[in-house]
Amino acid sequence: MQELRIGIDIGKRHDPSAIVVAVAESRENITHYMIPFLTRLALDKSYPDQVGEMASICRSAAKQFRKGGGTKSPAIMVDVTGVGDAVVDMLDPELKNVGVLHPCRFAGGDQLTRNHRDFRIGKDHFISRLQVLSEAKVIHLPGQLAEAKQLSQEMLDFDIDVDETSGKATYGAIRPGTHDDMVTALGLACLLEAEPDVGPLRVVGATKPPLRGPGR
Repeated sequence: MQELRIGIDIGKRHDPSAIVVAVAESRENITHYMIPFLTRLALDKSYPDQVGEMASICRSAAKQFRKGGGTKSPAIMVDVTGVGDAVVDMLDPELKNVGVLHPCRFAGGDQLTRNHRDFRIGKDHFISRLQVLSEAKVIHLPGQLAEAKQLSQEMLDFDIDVDETSGKATYGAIRPGTHDDMVTALGLACLLEAEPDVGPLRVVGATKPPLRGPGR
């Protein structure tokens, strides 16, 4: 069974927003993520304009997914760590009939927890998961897209810097002039495993009951 996932990193003042569409599929109990679409939004767009573009992309992705036979409601994972819930409040009514919107907040640690729709994502968990998925080669990017090349470069620019005094780790595009918005959107789109395909139901060990005639 295929599942549609959409990861959205909402940009701040000097960082663009990014959106990644992923189709998750369990193959022999290993989830693979096909990335048919990814983009970075223009930096000078207002949040209302960004919401309109994000909603349009989500609607289009959901439509294509249903055309291909997909039935499960898409999961839309939105990073609200830096901007709060204001953008989610604008997105929610736009995506009401598209999929389930999940506000995601990054925190310290290596835990992933869920409270109803909301996810709290430990940065250590997020980074290690991306590394594992990348090394396992289960994220399949469309090589012909320029945005895919940008994402590949972002992944190379993604650093972990540890302060020698405090021991605190800083993650992301640390060097000047580099970005990590598409990496974040990709990680959100690939945050959860796909449900395994159980196949047709088979009853093992059942026997056909004997026929009983009248009076028996």
